[in-house]
Amino acid sequence: MTTNVLEKPETVLTEVNKEELCKKLCLNIFEGLMEGYEDLKQKNPEQAEQFESKITELKTQLNNQKVLI
Repeated sequence: MTTNVLEKPETVLTEVNKEELCKKLCLNIFEGLMEGYEDLKQKNPEQAEQFESKITELKTQLNNQKVLI
């Protein structure tokens, strides 16, 4: 029995798994953005206030997402 290299095995995710995956991705994106802005704030102290504003906004959105989740 041979398998064509171009054929991909079909992966079926249940609705629960898809939902959990989406939640984790969303949280990871928010956390990654916050870490990125924290790094930028340290590397560019002259723009720290601007980055802090973005961090605060992201924290608010993250908290709202956690409430929905």
